[in-house]
Amino acid sequence: MNRNGLRSSFFVESTWIRPSLWLLSCAVPLLFAGCSSPSQQSSDAGPGKDAGIEHDAIGMDVDATMDMDGGDAGVPQTCQEQLQLDTPFEVDPQGPDSQIHAAVAFDGHDVWLVYNLPNDNGDFDVYLSRFGCNGSRLMAPFKVNTTEGNDVDPDLAIADDAIYVVWSSDNGTGIDNMDVAYRIFAPDGSPQMTSDRFLETTYDATPVSGNVMSPQVAALPTGGFAIAAVRGLPVASGFQAFVQSLDENGSLVGNAVDGYVEDGRFDSYPSIAANSKGDIYLSYVRGGNGQDNEVVQAMIPAGDATPQPQPPRVVATVAGDTSSFYAVDPANDLLYLAYASNDDIILTDGTDMNGSAASITLGATSGRDYAPRVVAAANGGAVFWYRNISGFHNQFTAQGFTFDGSQFTLGTLRAVTDSLVPPYAPAAAHVVGDVYVVAWSEGDSPNFRMKMAFVSVP
Repeated sequence: MNRNGLRSSFFVESTWIRPSLWLLSCAVPLLFAGCSSPSQQSSDAGPGKDAGIEHDAIGMDVDATMDMDGGDAGVPQTCQEQLQLDTPFEVDPQGPDSQIHAAVAFDGHDVWLVYNLPNDNGDFDVYLSRFGCNGSRLMAPFKVNTTEGNDVDPDLAIADDAIYVVWSSDNGTGIDNMDVAYRIFAPDGSPQMTSDRFLETTYDATPVSGNVMSPQVAALPTGGFAIAAVRGLPVASGFQAFVQSLDENGSLVGNAVDGYVEDGRFDSYPSIAANSKGDIYLSYVRGGNGQDNEVVQAMIPAGDATPQPQPPRVVATVAGDTSSFYAVDPANDLLYLAYASNDDIILTDGTDMNGSAASITLGATSGRDYAPRVVAAANGGAVFWYRNISGFHNQFTAQGFTFDGSQFTLGTLRAVTDSLVPPYAPAAAHVVGDVYVVAWSEGDSPNFRMKMAFVSVP
């Protein structure tokens, strides 16, 4: 892992070989190209240092960015009443530069954000913070990881009784050096686990000792959570996507479920979602063996350990690089899948694992669109992605949609911010109506600052 949070390695039979460059987490899906644009590579100098900044206190942040009351003193306001739309703000103005790799979630009242900050060792740590609907910071950034390594690519999921945070951790040894770590927090942000824990999976009842990385997490309606990631297995070269379920305390539930183990394949960009019945959906990009990349998906029925179908459904074959992202509609359990294909963003109905599905192209232009994030609302939602402008610079773009079960209808295409942004993947979550909260990195390397805003995407 280099000191901009980019993976400087690729996997060969449980060994990470440097300095070849393979990046799964960076928003630019360029195989062996790192976090760079289609036309030029970045020569990042490394994260800035800001010694002496404390980010470990849990509780109210006295340096709130905006007035939390947002109105008459003593009169509680709903989130919708507090909203200040299209007003970007820094989430950590006192923190060091190189603020990257965001994920956000809305708990019905407040917004939770996880992201990366550099430390004095030249590595990255994972931080958790909380914000009100008017942008006020309600909890100072709290360091999540307790194991010291290069801890990057965090994701989080919200349940009624817990906040689940996952990330990739690099111990720097170069051999079996990548792990998936996780930690559970209470709804108020206090730790339910005193320290982080590594995800230890099995294959055919044998513990897996190879590399594990690129986690995504989903809360399960029956309690607990599930992690999707990719891992190295002794029975197959390359990386293989899998899902592991865990209970409310972070203990494994059953064995890991593989998407489809195939020698020589390099699975990447795993995404996970769960519907109200507890069915788990897994999508990922399958490459390798000299074949074009495929966006594939499978469903693991609630209470079952057999993904359907086998092999996974091929959603699209892409002659180039791609990534995919899932979301479940809360109104009807329909599954939306967004992916990049030939420089366009495709939105499809991913509910049926076996049949044809409705799909539509978003924001079609002659430019390069990539790194989609689909977010569901009732009977529709919005898709957020990057449109490359030049080199390292991108326009953060969004478009809303509705879906009647058979046909998509698109809303107006809009820019999320007037500033051009680097290719660290965007984050978004639904708040209320057609309002979403978004987070992204902004600035030139290495002076990246994390921004957040509430935006309307009808």
